[in-house]
Amino acid sequence: MDINSIRNFSIIAHIDHGKSTLADRMLEVTGTIEKRKMKDQVLDSMDLERERGITIKMQPVRMEHTLNGEKYILNLIDTPGHIDFSYEVSRTLKAVEGSILLVDATQGVQAQTLTTLQMARDSGLVIIPVLSKIDSPLAMVDEVKMEVAILLNIDPDSILLVSGKTGEGVPELLDAIIKRIPPPKHPTEIIKTDGARALVFDFKYDNHRGVIVYVRVIDGEFKKGESLLFAVSAEKFICLEVGTFSPEEEPKEKIGTGEIGYIVTGIKKPGIASVGDTITYVDHKGTAASYRIRGIQLDMIGQDYANIILDLNDIILENEISMNQNVEYLREIYMTAHDDGLLVTNFWATIGRDENGVVRCMQVVGNKIYVGGEFTHIGGIEANRIAVYDIPTGVWSSLGTGLNNTCLAIVVSGSNVYAGGSFTTAGGIYVGYIAKWNGSSWSALDGGLNGPCWAIAINGTIPGPSLHFTE
Repeated sequence: MDINSIRNFSIIAHIDHGKSTLADRMLEVTGTIEKRKMKDQVLDSMDLERERGITIKMQPVRMEHTLNGEKYILNLIDTPGHIDFSYEVSRTLKAVEGSILLVDATQGVQAQTLTTLQMARDSGLVIIPVLSKIDSPLAMVDEVKMEVAILLNIDPDSILLVSGKTGEGVPELLDAIIKRIPPPKHPTEIIKTDGARALVFDFKYDNHRGVIVYVRVIDGEFKKGESLLFAVSAEKFICLEVGTFSPEEEPKEKIGTGEIGYIVTGIKKPGIASVGDTITYVDHKGTAASYRIRGIQLDMIGQDYANIILDLNDIILENEISMNQNVEYLREIYMTAHDDGLLVTNFWATIGRDENGVVRCMQVVGNKIYVGGEFTHIGGIEANRIAVYDIPTGVWSSLGTGLNNTCLAIVVSGSNVYAGGSFTTAGGIYVGYIAKWNGSSWSALDGGLNGPCWAIAINGTIPGPSLHFTE
């Protein structure tokens, strides 16, 4: 398949802004599902989702659309719109090149939309702004269009108008996806490799076929019967089947560069597959490539690195590395990468592997390791996005009741811990995206901020060694 004919995209929106309904119309217009077989919220696989009208589990789908006589493959990953499912959204954004920003013309831009929009922008995705529910008598098309135009700093006329109910504007939206969203990068733009790599962005378990991983193929191709390997867990398996989504699983002879599909592993052991892992050939040594990292403070770097080259712009990773020779508890950190950034998986490989979300930032101070991210539990305790690990005792502890959303930056200065991110409350009080922990309670900093905080420095510096990871 010609990689230039592939478009990978997602839909990001506030809950109940009509993205599942819009996805239904896309499937109809492209002929992916016949009208007589259609049902509402067809990409929502659980009965509860249709009953409540909320997307819980994202379901990929492959569509075909023709523009100017040429056939294109459009891979859509539908995503949850509620803030409680922000981790699901973050996985999706790493498997696509663009996103539709869907805004309800009867409600306007909502706060949760801003958080997801920022995640998409930070991932370097192309954003296509779209107003939905334009057929509603309550629609405020002109007002909301101007609101979105100001938010994105764009021409209001570039904003598309659609109705998921009637299908109005959907063909034009499909054309815009092809015109505006770039195709996946060609392997020569990423790295020359003698193997193949696929990024795991989700997985499920089947009683008969074992773990089925949902992947974005970064380079190379995968076929049935090949000997494959999970890079992080080092678990080998024979590929039982590969395929794409239509939206049901449809077996294919192979899936190649840029495609979104699935791989049936046959593995029935728990704890093998993990989001952010890389699948490659058994005989392919390493998955080294050049990737940008958001920030790394040079005094964090020890002399005991293995297979790593670092300069001001790029970091090259291969297999496993030791992050700091003076902190032996941080050895054997596993990292997997792809062309859009750095994925940190099974981060606490040597101090407990029960984290349930991405680690976004970290600082080592004396015998303590402070971490923040998207997790709600770590080391067997409820931590709610921020926690501290005591190296001598090996015990985790939380900072009060934690935060209500992702921690993106953490800085320890003296007895105080400063945290920033997409959270709005800390310890149950409103803080506005930035807060201070004084050892016993959380407090706001002069009323806080009006948007997510991505970095913190004190007097122009970050005290002590710290890292900030970008997926």
